[in-house]
Amino acid sequence: MKFSKRSIKIDNLKIPENKITLIRGLSGSGKSTLLYKFALISKENDYEYIYHEKNITALSATQKASLRRYSIGYVFQDFCLIENMSIYECYQYYCHVSNRNGNKRDLLKLLNHVHLNNSLEQKIHTLSGGEKQRLAIACALIKKPRILILDEPTSALDETNEREIFMLLQEILKQDQCTIIIASHSYIANEYADEIYELNEKSIHSSYQTQCMFCTLSQERWRANLNEVQKKQQRTKPRLLQYNSYACRISEKTYSAHLKL
Repeated sequence: MKFSKRSIKIDNLKIPENKITLIRGLSGSGKSTLLYKFALISKENDYEYIYHEKNITALSATQKASLRRYSIGYVFQDFCLIENMSIYECYQYYCHVSNRNGNKRDLLKLLNHVHLNNSLEQKIHTLSGGEKQRLAIACALIKKPRILILDEPTSALDETNEREIFMLLQEILKQDQCTIIIASHSYIANEYADEIYELNEKSIHSSYQTQCMFCTLSQERWRANLNEVQKKQQRTKPRLLQYNSYACRISEKTYSAHLKL
């Protein structure tokens, strides 16, 4: 993907195929705007989108709509589920949108894929946040997308559910062989990504995850280190979490990214 305008300084950005790419950044830094361009949702035309050596931005509106409908799965931050529907009704609706046939047997197989074991007749408004997220991911997988995009998929979840969602995405990556792009400001997301980009109001750069010192620590070691620092420096846990999350985003080496989706 190539950008012509300089609101965010990006010349080329490359998303590796069949990997998990994480785009990090604070709220308002432009993560969702960038995802909309990847998903062909944005109406902006100030960039060039290359996929499998084909210029996607040069396609007609009908061709782009076909790609969105059949090849790109998008999970919005607020799930975009119809609350008064049951799980099965929601599944039927997304099958219709994706022009696919589906029955209860297919749905049960899909729900098992995302580790959701609720009744098919259960109403969506009664599901927990983690269950809604799994259902939203399942709905995005109905079309068997080549590209799966998720906007802040764990922002409303606790740490346990957050890790379960990221581990689920790793399973999907291995089983479905799709390219996964995640926008998140969660420090936990770093541990599950193959490639990490840092986005701010002016630029984007790629970080080597293996050189991210905080990410290489196991959770047990991290908690032990956190407790030790708390005793020595007498800081509060929330402040330390914010500090370590920021440190996690600093790489020892950055490189000029060539972006090509």
